[in-house]
Amino acid sequence: MKTQEGNAMKVFRVGGTTDQITTCELCGLEELKGTVQMIELDADGNDSLDHYYGSSCAAKAAGWTQKAVNMAARAADKAKKEAAEAARREAEWVEWKAREKAKSWWLTENYGTADLDEAAKIARISIVRLSCAFQDEYERCQ
Repeated sequence: MKTQEGNAMKVFRVGGTTDQITTCELCGLEELKGTVQMIELDADGNDSLDHYYGSSCAAKAAGWTQKAVNMAARAADKAKKEAAEAARREAEWVEWKAREKAKSWWLTENYGTADLDEAAKIARISIVRLSCAFQDEYERCQ
């Protein structure tokens, strides 16, 4: 959205909310529960400057309604949370794949097969004990 400040039109997008910054940059009100991150866009539509305003000042700065600012802030917060969760799941997947690759290598090196059931039969121990042995070795090498 565009707003006019002097002769220059400013365009903003909402980056979300934060409770780390509790002073409004526009009016100077302190000890707010949190602020709205308003990201000023340059002429090409790229992020330019971050501003932190109370929700009513964010609405004034952008020329929006307070309801529109609050809805955009909630949507941005939700998107950040979902992105963080997706990144966490991806990291877990990468770790699982690395562990499985290491397990296959370890089983092959020690028992001549990458198959856990077959390796347990060769070692004459349970699958659980063999898995624990691998786990101990894996964590020791990390």
